Amino acid sequence: MKNFDNYNLEKMKELKEQMAIAEAEADKYFKGNDAAEARLNKALEQIQTTAQLLRNGISNKKNAL
Repeated sequence: MKNFDNYNLEKMKELKEQMAIAEAEADKYFKGNDAAEARLNKALEQIQTTAQLLRNGISNKKNAL
């Protein structure tokens, strides 16, 4: 169980970091920096991937019980 918890906590930390990056890029984009659009899209894709890994980790822990 400890490994599942560590994995899930690590993914939560990654998700928070990625959200901060996306927020910063969104702010730049909405202020008129068109180059930030690509970085924002990339950040959002990373958030989606990390969120899916987190969901899988939660499901694996549930199924292991």
